[in-house]
Order: sequence, then structure tokens, then C-alpha cells
Amino acid sequence: MDPFMKHTLYSRYALEVLIYLATERNRVCRVWKIAQILRISHNNLRKIIADLSAAGYVKTTRGCGGGVVLKLDANTIQVGQIIRHVEGNGIAIKEWSARIGGTGSQIEGVFADAAMAYFRVLDGCSIADLAAARARSGLPAPVVEEAPCPGGSPRANGRPGGPDPTSPE
Repeated sequence: MDPFMKHTLYSRYALEVLIYLATERNRVCRVWKIAQILRISHNNLRKIIADLSAAGYVKTTRGCGGGVVLKLDANTIQVGQIIRHVEGNGIAIKEWSARIGGTGSQIEGVFADAAMAYFRVLDGCSIADLAAARARSGLPAPVVEEAPCPGGSPRANGRPGGPDPTSPE
């Protein structure tokens, strides 16, 4: 039996972005670089970063030298907070338990208790904890070549997410 909860790719990517930013320790990170390292499409990553920025978890800056950085200390961002933010708080449990046993049933109570226990564990774990666990895992950090920024953004150098460098302006 698989002991893991299933979450959306959006949740996974949001956590991956926050963990990556935590490992960069307040260094401004380029979106195209994060997309390459995490193997997330540039468009999806922009949506995730916009969502995390609107929620106050990250700060974004535009232009040459711009990018994204954690706005909060990684020790203060609980994993449960992020999962609740991106997936909601128990909506699927209510819908599923209503189908198999009806609202207010003992079945709904069992699943609600399980969800509360699950979030209690996630609330006890911070993004900094996950970043430290990743660092201890011994996995090599991906290396992505930095793009020069004179005269424009990395998009002008043909990096992912930008306009086609062969098309006329």
C-alpha cells in the first residue's frame, strides 16, 4: 500500500519553487533558471510565482537583474500553509465523503480527522526543514549556465519563456 497522499502538480511545483528559493538564501533567482532546474514550463512557473507573490510568500522584481526571492524567512513558512493555499482546506474530503456516506456521517468525521492529523504534521514542517533535508540527501545541485544581461533579459538570448529570437520585433 502506498502511504503517500496525492497532491496536484501545482502543489508540488509550488513547494519545489519555495524549497529552491530557500536554498538560494536571499539571492534573486531568474525565473528562466528556476524553470530549467525544476523542469517546469516557463508559463506554469510564472503562474505559480504570481500566486505565491500575491499570497506574500515571494517577492518579484522586473528587468535586468530582476527575478524572485523569498519574502518570508523559510523557517516561518509551514508546508501545511502552502498546501492549504494552493489546494484549499479539505474541500475534496467533504465532496468525497458526501458521495460515499452523506454529509455529517461518521465517514465524513473519519476523513476530517485524518485530514486534520495530516495538516498537523505538515504544519510542523517548514520550507527550511525541507530545504535542509534536500541538502542532506546528497543529490547534486543542477547547474544551469547564467545568461548575460547586457542589452536586455535572458529572453533575448533565446532562453525559455521569451519571444522567439528569430522573429522580427
